[in-house]
Order: sequence, then structure tokens, then C-alpha cells
Amino acid sequence: GKIFVGNLPYGVTKEKVVELFSRFGPVRDVIWIRSHDHPERNKGFCFVYYGSSSPGACALKAAEVDGVEFEGKKLAIKLDDGRKSRQKGEEEYGDCSDEPAAQRFRETMEIDAGNWHKIVNAFQVIDKPVLREYGLLVDFYARHGDKVAARATFEAMRASHIKPNVHIYTSLIHAYAEARDMEGAVACTEEMLSQGIQLNEAVFCSIISGYASAGNNEAAEHWFEKFKAENLVPGGIVYNSIVQAYCQAGNMETVEALLAQMEEEGFQGNLGLYTTVLNGFAEIRDEEKCLSFFHRLKACGLSPTAATYGCIVKLFTKAGNMAKALDILEEMDKHGVSPNKMIYAMIMDGYARGGDFTAAFKVWEDMVSAGLKPDIVTYNILVHAFCKAGRMDKALGVLENIQANRLLPTIETYTSILDGYVKGGHIQKALEVFDRIKTAGLRPGVVSYNSLLSGLAKARQMENARLMLDEMLANGVVPNERSYTALTEGYARAGDVEKAFGMFQRMKKENLAIDIVAYGALLKACCKSGAMQRAVEVFQQITDAGLKHNRITYCTMLDGWARKGELSKARDLLKDMQKHGFHLDTICYTSFIKACFRSGDTEEVTETLAVMREKKLEVNARTYTTLIHGWLAAADPDQAISCYEQAKASGLQLDSALSNCLLSGLISCASQNSTLGEKIQAISAEIAAQKVVVDAAVVAKMDRYLRRRARCS
Repeated sequence: GKIFVGNLPYGVTKEKVVELFSRFGPVRDVIWIRSHDHPERNKGFCFVYYGSSSPGACALKAAEVDGVEFEGKKLAIKLDDGRKSRQKGEEEYGDCSDEPAAQRFRETMEIDAGNWHKIVNAFQVIDKPVLREYGLLVDFYARHGDKVAARATFEAMRASHIKPNVHIYTSLIHAYAEARDMEGAVACTEEMLSQGIQLNEAVFCSIISGYASAGNNEAAEHWFEKFKAENLVPGGIVYNSIVQAYCQAGNMETVEALLAQMEEEGFQGNLGLYTTVLNGFAEIRDEEKCLSFFHRLKACGLSPTAATYGCIVKLFTKAGNMAKALDILEEMDKHGVSPNKMIYAMIMDGYARGGDFTAAFKVWEDMVSAGLKPDIVTYNILVHAFCKAGRMDKALGVLENIQANRLLPTIETYTSILDGYVKGGHIQKALEVFDRIKTAGLRPGVVSYNSLLSGLAKARQMENARLMLDEMLANGVVPNERSYTALTEGYARAGDVEKAFGMFQRMKKENLAIDIVAYGALLKACCKSGAMQRAVEVFQQITDAGLKHNRITYCTMLDGWARKGELSKARDLLKDMQKHGFHLDTICYTSFIKACFRSGDTEEVTETLAVMREKKLEVNARTYTTLIHGWLAAADPDQAISCYEQAKASGLQLDSALSNCLLSGLISCASQNSTLGEKIQAISAEIAAQKVVVDAAVVAKMDRYLRRRARCS
């Protein structure tokens, strides 16, 4: 009843290992091998002993899931017959290379597991890598979702006349699944079978998880049924894999159906599985089902652990209900369960997102007082929370604390800071952080690149955004749907419909999942450039693709018709929105007012404003700007000034858009109406008094007008 477990993540706890292997039978004991240099870490392997009346059968079941992914690493699970654990690597990938460079490479994989540059450089200096070194590198790329580099390494191995085995194929499939290229992942399974290599449980887990994470539930279920058709009995690992994947995708209805199926087949769920489901309900903030499942878990005689309670804490902190989250901590204390670092981190995150930074730091102090040493994971959550709240000064302070405690910032640390600067509109600072990532020896991933692409697109630096995309590809980072959508949105802002369509076509060519956000970006490009026929086609494509229109797609289309002055089409679209259950808000009516002005129907403008007042809808700055622009275009400056006075009377704070529109329009009208001079000067003084920033072009226009007026007088 004894098994050897190798390739353990160094930071994993003994409790988590017990939880994993209890799925196959009662665990009698775990011999935990600690590192001499770092006693708080394991040495990368352990031995598990089963109890019960048939420990050998339990051990056999556990050994069948050799290669399963656990906490980001693929475990080597072997029946132990008393031989030394050094045979572990030989069983997976064969003998290790005797080259000193190969040994240094393996050491780098253990010590600097997150340093992409060090790992790649260490591999490149090996004269003749063997299957083991190739396998480790493919596995490394797989964990980072780099299918291009994983495939290139795999092909280099075959070019060296080294025959691949099931383990390296499993890693390659995982790389494709992580990159959401399920067509490529399935092609790998066909390649395996053509070479006489049978698919194992770990392969099926990767395929099932990949499809479910991509939202393709039908394909995930197909592979689950295929797994059973291969006369392989679904065990805890497979069920846990498909349940976890559906939970990550937020498809909890399918999860509930799977749990019912498990019960029908006589499979008893374990604490790990139930915790996964709890976490799924917490992620979608379904409080009723989350708490119901929690009570069901306890009714089954299972004792909640810190990880289980953590799901409930997450539920409440995500909802901002800190009082209930603290109640859970009290319940844990009553049952003798101590909060772990992740629970403290979630409480900190909840307070920080609510803007209560004092309370967040108090929780930090409580965690330290409880004897828990902050690690990079808890630091990262704090950095992320501050960045999300726009408190970049606090985030940088935490970064300094990380370095002062001799911890190494990770790619997640820097990406949070980078994203914070992007969302704050500080693209130059974001680029500087991006350079720091590379200087630190870290490899920017698709999330980091996507954040920069979005920032560059918003800053209308489309040439730099295009070059950034080229850099991604050159560095082996595969762009995803968010990458191309960011560029499509950028070209939409610039009104470059052809380039927007070009990005959209690249998404289709890459077989990426095109969602409503991507279609919305393309629709915006069409409407902004005035290509309404193409906009109509894109609008229809959304329906044909099985997607539902949202308020954004309707409002984008409405604004497109308004720009063209197509009043009847704008009116029909408003009716269609109401038909599909959308409430008409200020944004909708403001676009309709623009359509009225463009079509020359000023009476409809008055009627629309009356409808807005009747529905008690706010007339905001954008509405007043549209009204002022419309009346000025209709050569009625008195009405424009009246709207300006109404805006002031409503307590509305003047902004640049309204001020620019009013001043520029009145100056243009002044050539035909000499009585406007004093009014223009009075309004100009009011705008200056409120310290509203006016465009340089408007200032220059004002200067020319005043000079002209002075000469005339």
C-alpha cells in the first residue's frame, strides 16, 4: 500500500497531499521529505501509505493517475517496491544526461522555476539533451501556455532521433489546451495513437479541462464519454478535473448535473471535490447555492478545512460583505480551524477594494501576529487590490516591502502594477514597468501584453500597438481573442474600418472564440467611419453567431444611424431595443436627439426631451453637449445659450467637451450675429473661472475672434 510521489511543488502542504490521495482510499501515513536548505519546503517528493483492508488496491488506483497536474506541476506517481526514488526520472523520461550543463539545467528548473530566460539559456548550452531534458522544457512551456515553444522543442527532440513517450505528449497536449488551441491538442492525441501510444487518464484530463475552460461544454462532455468508452473507470481525478473545469468556466448547472451523475454511478464525492464546487458557486456569487452546498457537505460528515471555509470567505468578500466574512472567521475559531494565508489575503483584498486601506493593513498585521509569514502570493493580492483601487502609491510601497524582505516579485506582481498604470491612462509608466519585467529575467505573458495593447490602443498609439503584437509573436507568446479585440477597438477609435476588419479576420483565422466584445469593437469601427451597410452586416452576424445583443451593441448602432441623420432607422432601433427587454436610458435618448438634429427635425428634439422629463431621466453633460451642438448647427445660438443656462441651473459641472463645443460654435455664429460678442466674453470668463481646460484650437479661434472684434470697434 505504498506509493512514491515525485515532482511535488515545493510549497505544497502535507494536508493537501493527504486530501488528493484520499480519493483512492484511506491514507494511513505520509512520509514527508523536507529540504535541508529550506526546512519550510518539501524536497520535491514524498511517500504515501494506504490503510484499509486492501491497501494494495488503493495504491494501484493512485498509480493509474501518474502524470496528473497538481498545483501547476505534473506528479510522478509510482508503486514503491523499495527502490530508491532516483529511478523516478528514468521511468518517466529515461536516464538523465551526464553532461554538467544538463545537471545545471535541472537545478535551474528547481531553483528558478519562474525565470524564463535562465531556464531557456540553461537548456541551450546542453550539448546533447536527452528525453528527460526535452521533457522538462516542454512541460515548462506547457505550464505557461506557450504552444509554439513547446511544439518547437518537441520537434527539435524528434529531429535528434529521440522517440517521444506518453509523458512528453501529455505535456504537449497541455500546452495546446492552455493556449486554448483545442484543435491542436486533439491533433496531438491522433498523432499519439498513430504511433501506438495509448491515451492515459492525464491526457483525457487535459482535453476535458481545455474544452470546458474554453466554454465548449459539448466537446468536454464528448471527451468525458469517450474516456468511459475506452473502458477507463472515472475516478476522483477525472471527475475532479471536469468539475473544476466547469467551475472555472462558471457553468454551475452542468456541475450540478455531473454531481447527480456521480451519485447515480455510486461515486462518493470527497472534500476536495466539494471544495471545488463551493469555490465555483463563490466565483459566480451565488450565495444561496454556495451556503446550501456548504451545509450539505457538513451533513455528509465531512469536516470543513481552511480551504473549504475560504470559499465562503471569498463569496462574502467578493460581494463586499465584510461583516459576514468576519462571521465565518469566528465560526472557524469555534471549530478550531485556523485561517490560512489565502483567507487573510481575501479579507485584505475585500477591505482594499472597498477603499478601507487601514483595515486591510490591520488584517496584514493580524496575519503576521498569527505566525504566518507573508509570501509572494499574499503580497501579490495586496498589490493587485491597491492597483485595482487606483492607489498606485500604495502598490509601489508594497513592492518595496517585497524586495526589502528578500522576496522576488513575480510576473503577477509587475502585471498588476502595469495594468494599474494602463487603467489610469499612464501608458509611459506602464511601458517602463514592462521593461522592468524583462530586466528582472521574467517572461511577459499574454496577460501583460494584452494590458499594454489595450493601453496603447486607448492612447491611439496604433503603430506602437502593432509593433507590440509583432513582439509578442517573435517571443513565442500566442495572442488570444483579447489581444486582437484590443487592436480592433483601437482601430475603431481611429475610424480605420479596414484595419479593424483585418484584426477581426486574424481572430477567425486563428480559430479564436469571438465574443460579443470583439463584435462590438468591429461594429464601433463601422459606425464611427460611417460604413453603415457593413455595420448592418456585422449586427446581423452577431445574431447568426448565436450571441445576444447587449446595450453596448444597440447603442453603438444607434449612434451610427444618428451620425448619418437616419431618423427613421434610429426610431426603429429604439423600438427593437424595447421589444428585446432593454430599458431606454439617457444614452439612448441622447443618440436619438443627435439623429433628430442631423435629419433637421428640431420638433422631435423638443418631444424627446419631454419624454425624458416624463420618465425622470437625467439630462447629463453629454446630452447638453449634443443639444448645444445641434442648435448651433441649426444656426440658433439663442437656444444653445439657453441649454447652457439650463445646464448651470441643474448644478452640472462644466466639462471640456461642452465648453469647447459652446465657445467654438458661438464664435462661428458671431460672424452672422454681432450681438453675441458680450455673451461670448461672459461665457468665456465663467469657463475660465471654473478652471475648465479648453482645447488649444478653441483658444486660438477665440484669440482671432477677439482681435477681429477689437479692429472692428
